[in-house]
Amino acid sequence: MKNKTALVTGGNRGIGYAIAQGLLAKGYKVIITARSLDKAKQAAQKLQGNVIPVELDISKVIYQ
Repeated sequence: MKNKTALVTGGNRGIGYAIAQGLLAKGYKVIITARSLDKAKQAAQKLQGNVIPVELDISKVIYQ
Protein backbone atom coordinates (compact mmCIF):
# COMPACT_ATOMS: atom_id res chain seq x y z
CA MET A 1 0.00 0.00 0.00
CA LYS A 2 1.29 3.45 -0.87
CA ASN A 3 1.74 5.97 1.90
CA LYS A 4 -1.35 8.14 2.06
CA THR A 5 -1.97 11.35 3.94
CA ALA A 6 -5.34 12.84 4.87
CA LEU A 7 -6.23 16.32 6.11
CA VAL A 8 -9.14 16.43 8.57
CA THR A 9 -10.45 19.83 9.59
CA GLY A 10 -11.98 19.89 13.05
CA GLY A 11 -10.13 16.69 13.84
CA ASN A 12 -9.93 17.43 17.55
CA ARG A 13 -13.53 16.42 18.34
CA GLY A 14 -16.81 15.04 17.09
CA ILE A 15 -17.14 13.76 13.54
CA GLY A 16 -13.66 15.01 12.58
CA TYR A 17 -12.08 13.06 15.42
CA ALA A 18 -13.97 9.90 14.43
CA ILE A 19 -12.89 10.30 10.82
CA ALA A 20 -9.27 10.71 11.94
CA GLN A 21 -9.56 7.49 13.98
CA GLY A 22 -10.90 5.59 10.97
CA LEU A 23 -8.19 6.87 8.67
CA LEU A 24 -5.46 5.98 11.16
CA ALA A 25 -6.91 2.46 11.43
CA LYS A 26 -6.51 2.18 7.63
CA GLY A 27 -2.85 3.21 7.80
CA TYR A 28 -3.08 6.85 6.79
CA LYS A 29 -0.89 9.64 8.10
CA VAL A 30 -3.47 12.15 9.36
CA ILE A 31 -3.14 15.90 9.69
CA ILE A 32 -5.77 17.15 12.11
CA THR A 33 -6.66 20.80 12.48
CA ALA A 34 -8.29 22.77 15.25
CA ARG A 35 -8.71 26.47 16.01
CA SER A 36 -6.26 26.00 18.89
CA LEU A 37 -2.91 24.26 18.52
CA ASP A 38 -3.19 23.02 22.12
CA LYS A 39 -6.50 21.30 21.34
CA ALA A 40 -5.06 19.78 18.19
CA LYS A 41 -2.06 18.49 20.15
CA GLN A 42 -4.31 17.00 22.85
CA ALA A 43 -6.38 15.18 20.25
CA ALA A 44 -3.24 13.95 18.47
CA GLN A 45 -1.96 12.54 21.74
CA LYS A 46 -5.24 10.67 22.32
CA LEU A 47 -5.32 9.34 18.77
CA GLN A 48 -1.87 7.77 19.23
CA GLY A 49 -0.74 7.31 15.69
CA ASN A 50 0.89 9.03 12.77
CA VAL A 51 -0.90 12.33 13.48
CA ILE A 52 0.26 15.88 12.82
CA PRO A 53 -1.62 18.57 14.78
CA VAL A 54 -2.07 21.95 13.08
CA GLU A 55 -3.75 25.18 14.16
CA LEU A 56 -6.25 26.33 11.54
CA ASP A 57 -9.29 28.56 11.81
CA ILE A 58 -11.01 28.32 8.44
CA SER A 59 -13.22 31.30 9.29
CA LYS A 60 -10.07 33.43 8.95
CA VAL A 61 -9.09 32.05 5.54
CA ILE A 62 -9.59 34.59 2.78
CA TYR A 63 -10.80 33.28 -0.56
CA GLN A 64 -10.22 35.23 -3.72
